[in-house]
Amino acid sequence: MKYTKVYLIVTIFVLGGCSFNLVEDDTKYYQLASALTKLSSAVEATVRYKKIPDGATSDKIVELSIAHDKSLLTPFSDYKIKIYVEARHAIVLVCNAAVTEAYLEDAGCSAELDRHHWKTEVIEPCAATLNLTQVCEK
Repeated sequence: MKYTKVYLIVTIFVLGGCSFNLVEDDTKYYQLASALTKLSSAVEATVRYKKIPDGATSDKIVELSIAHDKSLLTPFSDYKIKIYVEARHAIVLVCNAAVTEAYLEDAGCSAELDRHHWKTEVIEPCAATLNLTQVCEK
């Protein structure tokens, strides 16, 4: 009886700790998602209405896009941002620092965040998956 209570208490703490991490991750990624919609809007405006140098890297496009408000990049200090441009529209992809796993993906032309890669059961590679023609035509 005495050991049963100990096992029960240990089980509760282990399971409670695991679910706390999931809630913590959810909160972190939802906060990043909110920040990403602001960043992707700035990137979309830059790509759409400004002259982007030929061969501009993701870092250069982000730099041009946040020139008016550098704080847009602050929430992403631990992540790598990749930009994909097609037909004067942009996708902003948030990946881990090693650029091996995608967490969030957003087309700047849409109001809400488009993909939560972190929610999938498999690790998503750090590559754009959105079709800008379909997403931006809505």
